[in-house]
Amino acid sequence: MNPNVNFRARTYVFALVLVCVLTMLVVAIVALSWLNDAEREANKAQLLSTVRALAAAVDVKLKVGAAELEALAASPSLDDKDLARFYEQCQKIIRPGTWLILSDPTGQAIFNTRFAFGTLRPLLRSADLVKEAVRTRSVQISGAFRGATQDHFQVSVFVPVIEEDRVTHVLMKSFELSEISKTLLDQTLPASWTVAVIDRNNLIVASNRAGDEFGGTPATQSLVDRIAQADEAVFNSVNKEGVGVVTAITKSAYSGWTVALGIPASEVEAPFTRSLKRMGLLAGTTVLLGIFFAALIASRLSSSLSQISMAALSVGRGMPTPVIRTRVIEINDVAQALGVAGDLIKKRSEERDTVEEQLRRSEERFRDIAEVSSNWIWEMGPDLRFTYHEGAHEGRARLQPGAMIGQTRWELVRLDPETDEAMRLHKMDLEAHRPFHQFRFVTKADGPALHLSVGGKPFFDETGRFLGYRGATKNETEVVEARERAERAEALLHDAVDSISAGFTIFDAQNRLVMFNEGNRRLYGDLLHLRVGITFEEMLREGLGKEQFADSAGREEAWLAKRLAQFRSARGSIEQRLHNGHWLLITDRRMRNGGVASLRVDITELKQAQAALLDSEERLDRAQAIAGVGSSEWDLRTNRNFWSKQMYYLRGAPEEFDPSIEALVETIHEDDRQRVIDWFERLKGGERVEPIELRICRLDTGELRIFKAEAEPIFDASGAVTRVSQTLRDITELKRAEQERRDLEAQLYHSQKMESLGTLAGGIAHDLNNTLVPVLLMAKLGMSGEEKGSALYQNFQLIHQAGQRAAGLVKQILTFSRKDVPLECSMSVHETICDALIMLQRSVPSTITFATDIRPVPEIVGDPGQIHQIILNLVTNAAHAIGEAHGTISVSLAEAVQETPQAHRVIRLVVRDTGCGMEQQTMKRIFEPFFSTKEVGEGTGLGLSVVHGIVTAYGGRITVDSRPGRGTAFTVDLPLKAQIDQLASALQRITA
Repeated sequence: MNPNVNFRARTYVFALVLVCVLTMLVVAIVALSWLNDAEREANKAQLLSTVRALAAAVDVKLKVGAAELEALAASPSLDDKDLARFYEQCQKIIRPGTWLILSDPTGQAIFNTRFAFGTLRPLLRSADLVKEAVRTRSVQISGAFRGATQDHFQVSVFVPVIEEDRVTHVLMKSFELSEISKTLLDQTLPASWTVAVIDRNNLIVASNRAGDEFGGTPATQSLVDRIAQADEAVFNSVNKEGVGVVTAITKSAYSGWTVALGIPASEVEAPFTRSLKRMGLLAGTTVLLGIFFAALIASRLSSSLSQISMAALSVGRGMPTPVIRTRVIEINDVAQALGVAGDLIKKRSEERDTVEEQLRRSEERFRDIAEVSSNWIWEMGPDLRFTYHEGAHEGRARLQPGAMIGQTRWELVRLDPETDEAMRLHKMDLEAHRPFHQFRFVTKADGPALHLSVGGKPFFDETGRFLGYRGATKNETEVVEARERAERAEALLHDAVDSISAGFTIFDAQNRLVMFNEGNRRLYGDLLHLRVGITFEEMLREGLGKEQFADSAGREEAWLAKRLAQFRSARGSIEQRLHNGHWLLITDRRMRNGGVASLRVDITELKQAQAALLDSEERLDRAQAIAGVGSSEWDLRTNRNFWSKQMYYLRGAPEEFDPSIEALVETIHEDDRQRVIDWFERLKGGERVEPIELRICRLDTGELRIFKAEAEPIFDASGAVTRVSQTLRDITELKRAEQERRDLEAQLYHSQKMESLGTLAGGIAHDLNNTLVPVLLMAKLGMSGEEKGSALYQNFQLIHQAGQRAAGLVKQILTFSRKDVPLECSMSVHETICDALIMLQRSVPSTITFATDIRPVPEIVGDPGQIHQIILNLVTNAAHAIGEAHGTISVSLAEAVQETPQAHRVIRLVVRDTGCGMEQQTMKRIFEPFFSTKEVGEGTGLGLSVVHGIVTAYGGRITVDSRPGRGTAFTVDLPLKAQIDQLASALQRITA
């Protein structure tokens, strides 16, 4: 564009209109978008507000029902157990569509206002909510459910009745669903809106459509899913008729119900659509009008600007101005003219503005000072009437500035100078034009009385003519009232302090006595001369001089320094003993002004009671320690458990341990825990119980101990159980001694039985042996006289072999009965067992696997053949127990410590198999001679008897552990050589 080319103003006007129209269109589009978003958010907020209001209305319905029940719960008839009268009260307050039910804490109905009193009622179907109300001791709201006597749905409010800290009954108010629906209908909602109330089980409780048709029916799955996602939301959906709706839901924190409000989407979006159409029409109209008026204005703008330039030139009065050129010719002319006129106008305007600003600031300064001042600033005319009044307005004086103008001071405060002497003298000063200061008076105007102080000064003109007064008024009402309140409070404080039976003193920041009461004087009597102004240190020194403080004897200065330090810190309480035997509890507290307030209480009787109680507790602790019995007391009301010192010792608990019932139950052996809990439940029920034995883990070592507990319930005056008293005695050692006695008796019985059997077997064996000698000799003699291979030779040989087998059997019997003489030598047990296992591995079936763990052990004195016979019998029995099945025989040998009180070290041989195992009855007889579980002809029944006899002869022990189907393990403990020598020496000494 050529910069030297100029344009007419109308060209710029049309261009400006075009730009404005385009800008307006863009702004309109953006505004519509924003308006759409804002409209949607506003609709969402409005929907949420509406549905919240509906939920609140439903909650109010339920809360009113709960409030009625809580009021009924306080009825004296219910307290007096006069249920018939209480039933009549309930009948009087019920309304149509509702009824009241009273039940016990288990949910068993006592009466129902729908039926006659005394009619037997079944267990409530809502018994679970009754129990929940009892457990939580709070109001419970049900969902829609069918009552025990109703064939249609209802909802109920449950309120527990609490007496003496326990729930005795539960009151229930039931509503028909139509009552809830009526609450929705009362809200006068539009007919196209749909409202539904949904309980916690997603059942419809109420609706504003179709009465109770939908009551108790499930809500739609889509709505249930939305409720599960959020407690409050707004979303679009489609109703059953296929019409789009906007739905808002909110969940009540009181009842847990959800209120759903559905509005047709067309109604929600209708205002925005109408607004959109109107805005479009308005925008089109605006564009057309803009173009029309732009053309009109542009045509007139040229002539107007020309006229303005001439006017500006005339205003400028011909003063020279700089040349200003633009692309608009008319604007150039206007600029020249206005430039000339503007300089002149600016100069004059600046001068005027400066003067006006100074005046405005001066007035504002005076008004600000007057307003923030605590005094009233006033001015009177020569007639002594107010012409100006400004400042702090005292509302309770009802003296407003506008009402004061034109009145005299005595008219304003309604004090007649003729009758009020002070006002008469003040009027005389005013009429004499004398200045005055601090004229004080009390107003008699309407409202509370005001105490005012006034000061004023007369002012005159240049000729000395009196023009009036200027002055200030100060409101001293608060100061006067505060002084009066302080005087009353001080008198009240003195009376209250003197009425305190304890000693009370106040010291100032310099520790000087400011106040003391008669109680303080009574505590010290003539021992201490109290007087205002005495310092705390001087009081102590006077007391020390009279030997007043018993704890200070012999260390007066140290005691004084410590007491002064305690007083300066002013923290906590201390106990002080006087020389006359009295005890004082002294509490010092620092006040905000730096002083100290002290309270002295006589606790002599309390200290005596504490000493007696401590002495009694020490005697009880000594008696319980001697008896080995601990005691405790369980307070059922507070659930606190109180232990004696011996109880802490028995349980292995530190002194700081809190013996809560929950922590103690965890220390009881799990097998005894339920039995003990049931035992305590019987005690809580007031039942007398027998002593109980239980196993408890000590808290310090974790050792399991056996205790005997005895307890009895303690009743209050009403017969209710309030506490449980218990004693506990450790009987672990007694139980162990009894078990050891039973074990010894069993061992003695077994030993006597085996000894008798051995004696019998030994006698039989000797007789058999004497009988077999001639048989063997004659058989051998017969064999020597016949040829080998002959029939007679074979017969004699058969007799000889049978005699040898019989002789072997006799030898086993002699070994079992310990009648034979074994070989005595020092031998290596592990080598003997290894040799025997090598031979045995070849004789057992290949389906049996050996697992050995043979460790070197010290030598013992004995017969290697007997050790060989032990391993042979044990392994043979193990192989027989496994049979033809696949199995494992484990053999281990090691040095061990025998689990006996003496803890002897032994050589332990363990033979374990995976065979069929044994029952308890079989295990009791396995060591008996001739007892066998094998088939006839497979064994003699002497193998384990022989092993038992050998082990017993060595002073050892053999035990067996077996379960059917889980195999058997034999454990043989043989004493070491050194221990055998020690036992022999001891036996010799005893014999000698």
